[in-house]
Amino acid sequence: MRITHLTLRNWRTFKNLDVEVGQRLVIIGPNASGKSNLLDSIRFLRDLATPGGGLQDAIRTRGGLSRVRCLFARNNNHGWVAITVAIGSDGGEPWTYSISVRSEPRGLHRAVVAEETVRHGDRVLLQRPDDKDRDDPERLTQTALDRSRRTRTSVTSRTSSPRPGTCTSSRRSSGTPPVPATPSTTRSAVTSSPG
Repeated sequence: MRITHLTLRNWRTFKNLDVEVGQRLVIIGPNASGKSNLLDSIRFLRDLATPGGGLQDAIRTRGGLSRVRCLFARNNNHGWVAITVAIGSDGGEPWTYSISVRSEPRGLHRAVVAEETVRHGDRVLLQRPDDKDRDDPERLTQTALDRSRRTRTSVTSRTSSPRPGTCTSSRRSSGTPPVPATPSTTRSAVTSSPG
């Protein structure tokens, strides 16, 4: 599986960009032509999917939505920042993830999901906003992955034992001071598999 297509709308210096990605991708150009912005769009998608990350963190680490949005965005794509990525292998039906982000119209002016879609081939597996989002607009401050991850985490934290390096109520109630987590006690192994 690899990225086969990338579409950007109002992403930093790109008003509209469609890139077919072959087996190899080489990005060249003069200084300030957008090479780093193109790569940052892929890092943005990674940040959306990283545990502990999510939409708000991905936007915040880039300086806010006003720093991510293209200066030409006002009259293009409703002013929304949009990224669409197709992932697949040669010959198979691609998976497509599309997210459009806009600013909250009132209140905190946070980044909110304007549209989010997951497709496999021609089948739509996820389409947001949905009825639940319209009933509770706060849900739009998170992607569907954020929501499912947080739901799983809250269920897991209620049903499983604490992780190493965390304090438990029984430890504190016994009079023993809490032991803070250290990098050596919380480090996890990262492995990769061929494929």
